Amino acid sequence: MNWRTVLVWGPRFTLVVVLLGANIGLVVAMSTSAAPYSVYNQGWDGVSDLRSQIEAEGVDTSIALDTAPYEDRSAKDAVSFVLAPISAYEAADTARLNRFLANGGTVVVAAENGSRANPLLASIDADARLGPRVLRDEQSNYRSSALPVVVPATIDDNATDDVRTAAGRLLDGVERVTLNHAATVEPNAAQPLLSTRATAYLDANGNGTLDDDETLGRRPVATVESVGAGTVIVSGDASMFTNAMLERTDNQALVSGIVDDSGRAILDYSQGRSLPVVPLIVLSLRQTPLLQVVVGLAVFGGFSMWYQFPRLFAPAFWRERLFASVGRGDRDRPRIDLDAEDLDAFIRDRHPDWDDEQVSRVTKAIIRRRRQRRGNE
Repeated sequence: MNWRTVLVWGPRFTLVVVLLGANIGLVVAMSTSAAPYSVYNQGWDGVSDLRSQIEAEGVDTSIALDTAPYEDRSAKDAVSFVLAPISAYEAADTARLNRFLANGGTVVVAAENGSRANPLLASIDADARLGPRVLRDEQSNYRSSALPVVVPATIDDNATDDVRTAAGRLLDGVERVTLNHAATVEPNAAQPLLSTRATAYLDANGNGTLDDDETLGRRPVATVESVGAGTVIVSGDASMFTNAMLERTDNQALVSGIVDDSGRAILDYSQGRSLPVVPLIVLSLRQTPLLQVVVGLAVFGGFSMWYQFPRLFAPAFWRERLFASVGRGDRDRPRIDLDAEDLDAFIRDRHPDWDDEQVSRVTKAIIRRRRQRRGNE
């Protein structure tokens, strides 16, 4: 083994490995998210599995940073997921959702808190509203009373044919669905889709137990209704679509029913949590034509510069410019030049691992370059 080579290149190789690992980690961190309900969150509270399942069903899936995708293509075979919005929709946004529904689209609104979801439901003329939380069931649950197992609701006799058809499609293969700290849904004129069992109660004071003023009974947790030519599905639990909950009972079957016969799915993050940096840049580029033009022109301009003036992109060119500027700055300063003997000693001191031939060769090269520089001056 050549120890001299190891001593010279070993630290450099280690530095390259460390920098490579750091950059890979940085890219991964900028491409993933820990935010709840994020498609880039592969943890228990993310919805990366929801996206994977929808795509596995053969449905074209897009992530919306604004409401423009609602009008990009036909709404008749499209379904939108609005999961736990954290800010209110503006009038222009709700106008797009209303046109989407009027053209036959389906909107799924799932949240545990009605403060943001209920204004959205009102703005799109839906009848259902999110009610209070948390629902508990000491008898029918998964490991905890706060994770109740709910069942398909009975279809009302006065339900329209469209609602009956939609409910039948949505509940195909669904016998039980597991929720997580869910809220009730007040149907009003909407059709209940899922309901708790008779052993459920609303934990009004949040103490985790059934009190004297809290009653047992069946309560709706999801509804379906026709709005215009479209369909609105409301759920009191957005986490039923998370990675952890999709593994439970028939939660996946419910998702299959929602996207059945759909050609396009929109995951609406226009009023949701922020996305990681790298996906945000990519999505912004895809969804903003003006940005595409600007980036395209910048790339084309850069390529043209490289083709016309390739020397500008060579590190040697800028290294020469740097050395030249340093040289110009040094011209007015007194120069202290070492003679050959002193230069030889200096090089040996800086590079004790070099042999006599290497030291002599470098010494001669420095002296020769010094003479050339003086000749140019």
